Amino acid sequence: MTLAIMVITAIWLVLIILSENKTRASLWLSLIFLFSFIAAFAGELQDEIIPFIQNTFSTSVNINNSLNFLAAILVQLSEHIIPFFFYLYSISYSKLFEKKPIISLYYALIIIILSFIYLPIMSNTDRKSIGTFDDYYIFTSVWSIPTLLLSLVFIFVAYAKEKNPRIKKQKK
Repeated sequence: MTLAIMVITAIWLVLIILSENKTRASLWLSLIFLFSFIAAFAGELQDEIIPFIQNTFSTSVNINNSLNFLAAILVQLSEHIIPFFFYLYSISYSKLFEKKPIISLYYALIIIILSFIYLPIMSNTDRKSIGTFDDYYIFTSVWSIPTLLLSLVFIFVAYAKEKNPRIKKQKK
């Protein structure tokens, strides 16, 4: 299943990059698909590639730890960045805050940096073993769910403006 997600996100990523529309919104959308691909690859790495390497080759503990840490970095990076890329995409798509896009970018960067400080990089297995697994996802949900919901509101507002005939006439 993870492999299918990797292929689908890679196809969408290539389609967006090759499209003629080189807007800021398409940049954020392509980054969403890139990091979705990275998240799917991290899942494939954890579930298939690392066990295959460990069972096929005689790897040292350092190599095993390094591979697990790489997978943890990729997972956590994707979990933290995708909601904000979606937020920045919604702002670019909706054009609601055209004059202040930098403030939104700083908001995203501050939350991401605080998340990595508060939630150090480790695998979910390590989080479960030390008892911080639930705390990690609760903290991540506290900022990511409102960010995603706000992003959806921006997109729905932009869609409603595009479909409203009175607003369309005012634009012309």
